[in-house]
Amino acid sequence: MLPRRVVSPVSVDELARAVRDAHGAGEAVVPWGGGTRMHVGGLLRRYDVAIDLGRLDRILEHEPGDLTVTVEDGVRVATLQAALRPHGQRLPYDPPFADVATIGGSLASNAVGPLRSAFGGVRDLVIGMKVVQADGTVTKSGGKVVKNVSGYDLMRPHIGAFGTLGAIAEVSFKLTPLPEATRTYAAAFDSLDEAQVACEAVLTAPFQPERFTLAAGHTPARAIGAEVAGSGGVPGRYWLALILAGGAASVDRMVSEASRIIREAGAAWHGVVDEAAASSFWRANEPDSWIGGAARAESDRPVLSLRATIKPLAAFQYLRKVEAEKLPAGYRHDWVFHVGFGTVTSHLWMVPDRFDHGDSAWLIRTVELARSAAREAGATVTTEGCPADMKKSIDVWGVSGPVVDLMRSLKSQFDPAGTLNPGRFVGGI
Repeated sequence: MLPRRVVSPVSVDELARAVRDAHGAGEAVVPWGGGTRMHVGGLLRRYDVAIDLGRLDRILEHEPGDLTVTVEDGVRVATLQAALRPHGQRLPYDPPFADVATIGGSLASNAVGPLRSAFGGVRDLVIGMKVVQADGTVTKSGGKVVKNVSGYDLMRPHIGAFGTLGAIAEVSFKLTPLPEATRTYAAAFDSLDEAQVACEAVLTAPFQPERFTLAAGHTPARAIGAEVAGSGGVPGRYWLALILAGGAASVDRMVSEASRIIREAGAAWHGVVDEAAASSFWRANEPDSWIGGAARAESDRPVLSLRATIKPLAAFQYLRKVEAEKLPAGYRHDWVFHVGFGTVTSHLWMVPDRFDHGDSAWLIRTVELARSAAREAGATVTTEGCPADMKKSIDVWGVSGPVVDLMRSLKSQFDPAGTLNPGRFVGGI
């Protein structure tokens, strides 16, 4: 779908005016950040105005002594981290495609990165927010200091609402110091059983990794395998990567303990990897073919992406059922499991020109099987990426019951006219 017009505000006042004008004209508005997660969600009912927030890109206030920062919606995540680094600080939040993703878009879509293992969800890092509501009213909640007067937390509903309740304009965060030392420890396993033994041991170990991710498939193997062992590759089908951070002596102890755990679990290969290998691994687990909703010119592309959040131990049973699904010729399957907080993202890839719309029935059955496996673990599965026509046949969110009623109630209060992203979120709101 294409909008009738595009607006690029350079201030919160201009943003508010654009939303207010569209609301008054009965138009539907879609706020745009970096575009990295615009493929997620249901089909829009209407699309009249695109609001490009990329010019709201100022770092408004940084107080190093207070470990706080306030930024506009359109600041790129990587740009903010680069500005904080000389002060020995960071925002402990690492959504995919940090060089493209904006702060506002990442929060609105609740983009998740592996640092959540150690620092929790991004909601816990936000201390203040300015939002433009559907009628153009600007509201503020929280503040710019960590300790604020208690009251209603009006920030949280906007995080993960996909811009259906308001357009995030400014955000204040609490920061953390950069660690003195970091090291990435990686391992390859021949079986999921061995990988599970290692993961369970790390979960109960006397240290906590900053990132704790297990991945399977061609993509992660190509990433670390090429960096570590050259063209010969590294044995193993399942890849585990831990980022260990803290004081130098503490990190040495963590590396030693991680080495013992992984060795005893029966790893086919394990060891410390350099920054280039680590970066390749994390980047390989971000399928950039979905950026902007269109595949890039690559050797292959994902045709289906699913996301589930499951208790870490129950997730292994879910993964076994996902892997048991037989794939037609020309397809392959990768998955990424953030063990520390239980999010599993799986991607079905295809050889170029294999897919046609006649395969949609098979893809829908794949989604249904994944949801059935997740329900047994008390979880739901979101279809984050799929062909547009398929969205006419399935509920991409996979959510039902009282939760949907609650979402609709919030929408009716924040945006009764359906101005913002109509149809994109849970329950078609």
